[in-house]
Amino acid sequence: MKILPWDSDFFNLTIAQLEEQEIAPVKKEEIVQWAKDNHVDVIQCKCRKDDVVSVRKLESMGFVFEDERITLRKKISSSVAFPAGVEEWKEDFLDVDDCIAPLVEYSRYRGITDSRKIHAFYHTWYRKALKGEFDHICYVCRDSNRCLGFITLRIRETACFIGLISVSASAQRRGIGSLLIEAAAYYAFRQGATELTVVTEGKNKQALRFYEKNAFEIILTEAWYYYKPEKNADSF
Repeated sequence: MKILPWDSDFFNLTIAQLEEQEIAPVKKEEIVQWAKDNHVDVIQCKCRKDDVVSVRKLESMGFVFEDERITLRKKISSSVAFPAGVEEWKEDFLDVDDCIAPLVEYSRYRGITDSRKIHAFYHTWYRKALKGEFDHICYVCRDSNRCLGFITLRIRETACFIGLISVSASAQRRGIGSLLIEAAAYYAFRQGATELTVVTEGKNKQALRFYEKNAFEIILTEAWYYYKPEKNADSF
């Protein structure tokens, strides 16, 4: 188990992570004591959803299921034209609040903090992507100073990972999301990547339908679990 410094500092909570390979050997009393010694507010853990042994072990130790973590992939084998209406973006003056709202609605962080802090988290992520920090590049569709949709991307070996993608509620069903995926494919191909990869929450059915429409396939389904010491204080 380990403390997650960035997450803890941002949300003003002590957030820790139990790695998947630690599930089998760890004992509940070890988790309880470690959480107490380190003043932990929440321990998160993910494992394959079909790993019945790990799922049962987590639940027996007081971990509570939060959501599915679904990884999808789209193969890239040829170049595509860069879509009209999309721009690479580095300036921080666009109003992106309406685009961030859908991210907050389906965020797994709703299980540990409030919407205001989650909104600030994704806004920070967006701003860091503009600087090439959390992600390498950001593309937007905009109407003057109002952002209609954006996508952030990072390259890792032969894969291009989508960090964030969102379209404001007022601009949905206009094909903006698909344009952003086209821009991502354009960027990925020119960076030598052979696939686009994205992670979304299982409860976000709208996103899953969108990715399916844009030729993504599910390659992995995991389960997020949270352990909150204060809710398990009376278990011993």
